[in-house]
Amino acid sequence: MKLLLLFIITIFADEVFFQTCSQEPIFVTKSIDLTPIKPKTGDSVIITISGEALQKCESGKLDSLVSLKNVPVFEYHYDLCQISKQKCPIEKGDWTGIIHQVTPRFAFAGTYLSKSIAKDNIGNILTCVEFNFTISR
Repeated sequence: MKLLLLFIITIFADEVFFQTCSQEPIFVTKSIDLTPIKPKTGDSVIITISGEALQKCESGKLDSLVSLKNVPVFEYHYDLCQISKQKCPIEKGDWTGIIHQVTPRFAFAGTYLSKSIAKDNIGNILTCVEFNFTISR
């Protein structure tokens, strides 16, 4: 019974597997959650990024490039102060960012790669993460 419960929880979990693509991140990403886990075209998606800021950040931006089969198809830009649960300045310590995004209605079904780079207000890289997600029809 416990094994079945663990299997059911694993199926419905919405945490996304990601990898860090920055050498010495100032923001250390601990988790990325995507709700719903497999959005359909036109769905509203909530992306929650949790981690730790190793130093204070006055402001910055998050740029995300989304590719399908190695072809860039979407680009999104977010103000860190607007997506940050703690607002700005972002203090050293635990950090959570929440992004609300609608998947484009014209998006093809498939597995996409999102590469997101956060930079502070003077252009220093805070972090870089990559993760795959699937859009269904």
